[in-house]
Amino acid sequence: MKKYKLTNESLIFEGRTLYRIKALRDIPSWGVKAGDLGGYVQHEYNLDQSGDCWIFDNAKAMDNSQVTGNSRMYGNSYMCENSRMYDYSLMRDNSSMRNNSSMRGNSSMCDNSRMCENSGMYGDSVMRDYSCMCENSSLIKNGMLQGETYLIKDLVVDGLITNFLFMNWECFLVKNKQGELVLKAGCKVLPLSKKAIREALIKHGIEDKETIKIGLDLVQSYIKLFNLNTK
Repeated sequence: MKKYKLTNESLIFEGRTLYRIKALRDIPSWGVKAGDLGGYVQHEYNLDQSGDCWIFDNAKAMDNSQVTGNSRMYGNSYMCENSRMYDYSLMRDNSSMRNNSSMRGNSSMCDNSRMCENSGMYGDSVMRDYSCMCENSSLIKNGMLQGETYLIKDLVVDGLITNFLFMNWECFLVKNKQGELVLKAGCKVLPLSKKAIREALIKHGIEDKETIKIGLDLVQSYIKLFNLNTK
C-alpha cells in the first residue's frame, strides 16, 4: 500500500510545479494520520513510499532529490537537483540542500543553513543559523556549524565551528575534549596562536602575504569575539 498520494493543490517554486502530498496511512513515528496533508513534491520519486520518511508543513522536494528512510522535512526547508536524505536526517526552518549534497545518520539542518555541490553530513552533525557548506565533498562528522560559518572546498570537520570562513585551507578551529579552542591542521591539533595558523597556512600551500593576513585577521576577530588569549 502506498504511503501517500499527490493532491490537486499545487504551487510554482523556482519555475517548477509542486504538489501537496496527502497521507494514505498512519505514520506513528511522527504523529502523521491517514488523511493528513504534508508538504510538496514535484513527483513521487521525491519522497520514498516506503519507510517512515515524511515531508511536513511547506517543505519541498523537487528534481531528482529524494527523501528516504526515516528522514523528515519541516517548515520552509527545500531540497533540489540530486540531493538526498537518508536514515533519520532532519531539515527544518529555511534550510536548503542542492546539487549532489546528502544527509545521513541523525544529521540535522535548521534555521537558514545551506548545503550545495558534493557536501555531506554524517552521524550526529548539525548545521544551524546562517552556516553554509559547498564545493567538492565538504563533510561534517559528528560536528556542528553555527553562526555565519562558511566551509568551501574539501574540508572535513568533526568539532564545533562558529562564525568563521574556511576556503580550501586544511586547518580550522575546533573544541577539544576539555572544551578549549584549538587549531586543527591535517591530523595535528595545535594551540590557538597567530604563529600556529601562519605555519599551518604556509604548510598547506597558502604562502602569499595578503592571504595569510586575511587568515590571521579572521582568527584575530574570532579571538576578540570570544575574549581568547593568544601566544
